[in-house]
Order: sequence, then C-alpha cells, then structure tokens
Amino acid sequence: RDLHSFPTRRSSDLDPLILSMIEHSTSAVHQVVADSFGVPGGKCSRLQQEIAEHQAVEILFARPALDYSDGTKAGEYKNITITHAGKHDTPANETVMVTGALQPNPKTQSNEFLSHELEIMETSVDHFELNDATLALLRRFQATADPLRKLADINKALAEHVTRIHGRPQMHAVMDLTFHSVLSFSFAGEQVSRGWLESLIVGDTRTGKSLAAQRLVRHYGGGEVISCEAASFAGVVGGVQQLGSNKNWAVTWGVVPINDRRAVVLDEISGLTPEEIAQMSDIRSSGQAKLIKVVQETTWARTRLLWLGNPRNSTMGNYTYGVDAIKPLIGNAEDIARFDLAMAVTLYDVPSETINQVIGGGELQYTSEACHALLMWCWTRQPDQIVWAPGAENAVLDAANEMGKLYIEDPPLIQAANVRIKIARVAVAIAARLFSTRNNEDVYVTAEHVSAAVRFINLLYGMTAFGYRERSRERLADRLLAENRKQQMTQYLKGRPTLAKYLRGTGQFRRQDLEEILNVSRDEANSIINTLYESRSEEHTSELQSHHD
Repeated sequence: RDLHSFPTRRSSDLDPLILSMIEHSTSAVHQVVADSFGVPGGKCSRLQQEIAEHQAVEILFARPALDYSDGTKAGEYKNITITHAGKHDTPANETVMVTGALQPNPKTQSNEFLSHELEIMETSVDHFELNDATLALLRRFQATADPLRKLADINKALAEHVTRIHGRPQMHAVMDLTFHSVLSFSFAGEQVSRGWLESLIVGDTRTGKSLAAQRLVRHYGGGEVISCEAASFAGVVGGVQQLGSNKNWAVTWGVVPINDRRAVVLDEISGLTPEEIAQMSDIRSSGQAKLIKVVQETTWARTRLLWLGNPRNSTMGNYTYGVDAIKPLIGNAEDIARFDLAMAVTLYDVPSETINQVIGGGELQYTSEACHALLMWCWTRQPDQIVWAPGAENAVLDAANEMGKLYIEDPPLIQAANVRIKIARVAVAIAARLFSTRNNEDVYVTAEHVSAAVRFINLLYGMTAFGYRERSRERLADRLLAENRKQQMTQYLKGRPTLAKYLRGTGQFRRQDLEEILNVSRDEANSIINTLYESRSEEHTSELQSHHD
C-alpha cells in the first residue's frame, strides 16, 4: 500500500483526474486542474486556485481472494494495482471488496483500476453458519466407537474415491489431521497459542505425496499448494518489490501469511535451503510474519503447514532409518522440533499389487460439500470452544510421561519437555476432524481422542520406513548398557589418565590418533576402541570423564 494526499475537486471519486495527480508537484497539480476546466495550457493569469481540503488516495496491491480461487494454482496468481480514493488506513493482508472501473493511466495509457468504494469482507474463516442441512453433513464424520478406526475409515474412502493413492493410510491421515487442526486452545491452565499442526512427510519421488495433497485440497475446497522449487523464499514468506507505474516499494506477502488461519501445502521443500527454512522459525513459532527491509510490516501467519519433500540430494534407500533423512532436509534441530507429526514414505513399502488394484466402487459418503463444511467448521472454532472432558487433560500428561521415555531427542521430534503439547494438538485435531461436540459449537476432546492421538503417533514413528521407534530403542539400550558399565569404565580410565584427558577434549577420533597421542601399538589402539564400543562409551565419554575427575 502507498498513500497520497490530493486536493479535493468537486467531481466523482472515479474521475480519472485523480490518476493525473499522483507523483506530481504542486504546480503540476494546478496545471492538471486548470486543464480539466478547459484553460488552454493552464496559462491564464486570471485563474487562481485555492485548495479548500484534501483527500487521501491509497495505492493497493492485491491478488484474487482465497475464498474464490483454486488453491492448487498459487504460483499462477498475479498482483494487480488498485488506486482507491477516500481511505488511508486499509490494513495489510485483508480480504476486501472494491467497486470502481478501469481507467487509462495518463502517463502510460495502460489500464488501472480506480476504486471509489472499499469494504473489508467477512471471509469463510471469520464465520460459519450452521443449519439443519449442514449438521446432517457433519454428523456423518462422527465416531461411534474407536476414533482412530473412524479416522482410518474416512481416509480409506478418500484414498479410493478422491486421491486414488492406495496403500498409504498413514500419509492420508497426517494430511487430514493437519488440515483439520484448530488455531488455539487452553490446556492444563495454559493458553496454547499455536494449536494448529505442522507436519512433515519425507520420501522418494513417485510415492503419491504431491498428488494426494493436491487432490485433497480440491476436494476440501480449502488451502493452497505451492511448489518450493518453482517459488522463491519471498513467494513463500514475503518480500519487498517495486510495484505500479510509479515503482513504489511495497511489501508483498507470500503464500504462508496470505493464508493466515487457513492451510498451505509446501511441496518440494528441498527447493528451500536449510538457511531459508531457519528464517521461517519465528513465523512457525509465533504465527506472525515480519519483514524489516526498505519498508517494514508485520502480519499474522497462523497457517497450518504440511511440508512435503524428497531427501536432499539423496534417496530414502541411502538411509537405514528414514528418520535420518530429516536433518539434511530441514537443518537445525530447533526447526525439526517444531513438527508435530512426521513420517517417511518409500518406493518399496507398498506392494505393486496394492498400487495397481481396481478402484473401489460404491458412493462416496464424505462428499466435497461435506468435507468443505467440516473444514470451515474446524477453521472457525475459537479457543474457548475447545473443551476438555473430565480426565482428558490428565490422560495427556500421563501419556507424555510414558512417551518421553520411549524416544530419543535426536532428531527432536519427541522431547520430554514439550511432548504433552504435541499430544494435545493431535488429540484436538482428531476430535475436530470427527465432529466431536456437545452442542454443535464446541470441540469436545475426550480421553479416547487422547488415546487415539498417542496410538497414531506411535504408529507413525514405529513404521519400518521411518524407524524412529526402533532407532530410539537401540540408542536407549546403549545408554542403559553404558550406565551399567560405568563403574567398570571408570576403573579402566583411571588406569589410563592420558586416554581420559584425550577423550575429554575431543568429540571424535581415529585409530591412528590413539597410536600417535597415546604412543601405543596398532593392536592396543584397536583394543581401546573395542573396549569403548562394547561398553557403548563412545556416546557417553563426557559422563565417564566427569566421574573420573
């Protein structure tokens, strides 16, 4: 937005004369006014102009409103320039309705939209109207027994009739829950300002990630898909550029802030560098996007994010455990920790017979109309409308204590310090997705939803392709072995003070290093390495050294 002030002339706000006054000096504006009254060249000495009052004129840069666009074509949208007379305070990143007409720009003769009426609109995420017909659509999503089984049934139907991607129910469920998560809620006496889910699916190409997400977006009638390979960082988050015929600097927000309170699928995220992903840390944690460049601006970016990507410069076959593909792809541990759900898909975890099966028949119960209605219901729920049933919050805390003991924090998908919030987010998303409510307005979260959330997380992290649970089990067993042999290793290091001092000051070493620094033979160096490995002390030397000191 750029702001100008002009003398008010007794004419319509749609008078193209307004366009002739932009970026002109006072004398030039006087000549424009004189010309408009038919004074030849504005040279009449008897004509005097007196400015009685001014009016504001905004230069707005806009793109099609999200409620009226296909979310799978985000990269095809173009900014348009709107010159609006009469206002000066239109907020950034809002949906507006403008009334006006195309007028020729007096400098370039290109068409410009001159607006005389602007109104901030209430969008689909501001309000959702419930009626009997809509309630009938929403009730088909409700679970009568196990919530996780109902979630599986819904996603099985969507896979058969919508995405046509078979054999990947977990992938569909991750996408589904991410889209149906809520903005915020209270939990155990604290306000969880980020209630929405962020999820990551990493896997080989041709596993159906992108296609499933695109088809779900179309079926839900909400959200956007953007390819990070084809988009710049500014296209994802925002940037500044010179827009309009006058080349004014303006902030143009990217897809993530524009979809505040909605959902975005970030596809092909290997197109973003780990440094660019790190620059999104503040947006992901606070839900606000800030740009401090030639111009400064802040806007909300409370956006549900589904991240899809292939391993960076690799394939899933290069990793023993699929979870190890996350760090090269995402980068910093703190950026990985912000994902609530993560999973891996490979070319080989679905048999070809399943992929090439006959498309299921029958009628789809979860129609596009029903899915869109439920999505809008979820997106319009307020924090005070998320209600925990008696015992549900305690169930989250109990589950967090148990889950924190099952997983290592490398990568930090599960951290004992905050896993309770991740469980709570998933449980609320399950309750919302299954239209769990007491009065058609609130989201009622029960202990059964908490149990389903825990089982689902464990299901994802226990999948063979991902291997987070198995990797954690091995590392935790190593830690237990090291702890049991701590006294033995303490005595071993006491008899080798030079070795203890060397280990205290190095993070890794080779056999040759031991030979040279400790002045030992090759066989003895091998024996030292073998002893350290068998006691699993290669990961716990700092604890042993401290005990030795």
